[in-house]
Amino acid sequence: MEELTQAGALDRIGTRDQWKSFYPEKRPVLCDIVMDGSPDVLAGKFYGGKYHINDLLEKALEASDFFPSLAGGGKWLSFTAAPVTDEKENVIAAVEIIEDVSELHKEARHFDIMERVSRAEWDTLLFFYGVILCVGGLAQFGYLGLLSHSMYTNLGFTFANVLVGVVSAVVDNIPIMFSILTMNPDMPVDQWLLVTLTTGVGGSLLSIGSAAGVALMGTARGTYTFGAHLKWTPVIAMGYAAGILCHLLLN
Repeated sequence: MEELTQAGALDRIGTRDQWKSFYPEKRPVLCDIVMDGSPDVLAGKFYGGKYHINDLLEKALEASDFFPSLAGGGKWLSFTAAPVTDEKENVIAAVEIIEDVSELHKEARHFDIMERVSRAEWDTLLFFYGVILCVGGLAQFGYLGLLSHSMYTNLGFTFANVLVGVVSAVVDNIPIMFSILTMNPDMPVDQWLLVTLTTGVGGSLLSIGSAAGVALMGTARGTYTFGAHLKWTPVIAMGYAAGILCHLLLN
């Protein structure tokens, strides 16, 4: 701590001057706030959106900030403060750990978020361009007309629209809806509302049924997977059925 703050230990121990190494005016540090009876109020006042509760200890707080007064043109610090309690859970002290994370912030500057976003957006745009091109080709050659006749004439509006929702779990729901709009079956308004509902909710039955699900699988690799999503498919299917039932009752 002496190396970090350039202040001697004997100048701080036994005093209330712990703030002097970090702030130009007297104020509580995170350790002081943890010892207070209502830490969230003080943390919100002095640290704003820069703090959060520790993942392991609900009474411990973490924060990160830049301190321009520290040597070397200022430093980024990450700090965690945890209370020390007696056998009756009364807070009798606190411990704070401070870490210099300036090097991590320097490395983070090389990460161009706009470059990553632009790559993702171009992939998305090309995906939808290809989808619309394929649907347009199917419509031009008359296949969508045949499919529309087979579904909406032979199966009926309600059954066909429920089936469309199930299909959208496998094929992305946006091209499915675009195909329906291209078919333009002569349906009443309540059936157009139903197919909007089924494609929207049905696309979530599987993680591959929506662009958002595919994007999330790519971003949260190993955490959100196709198999992990399957565990929730029965619950989503119940919501899917309940939504259709409510729609039919209301309309």
